[in-house]
Amino acid sequence: DRGRLVQLGAFPSRDEADDAWRRLTRRYPYLRTKPRMVSPVEVHGLGSRPARLYRLQLGTASQAQSLVICQQLERA
Repeated sequence: DRGRLVQLGAFPSRDEADDAWRRLTRRYPYLRTKPRMVSPVEVHGLGSRPARLYRLQLGTASQAQSLVICQQLERA
């Protein structure tokens, strides 16, 4: 089984993505053991200028682990 990424959210700034990570890891300390990534993405709307968002993602060891984490976060 190969590792997976779980997207935890997209935020207007890197600081807001970092704040969301801190809130999540306070509530779910286990997530601190997983690698996290904050990556910028360009979002193009119809007829508007591109906007930059910062995608907060979490690395997991397997699809099964990703599924469990997603289920736990959805329940919360």
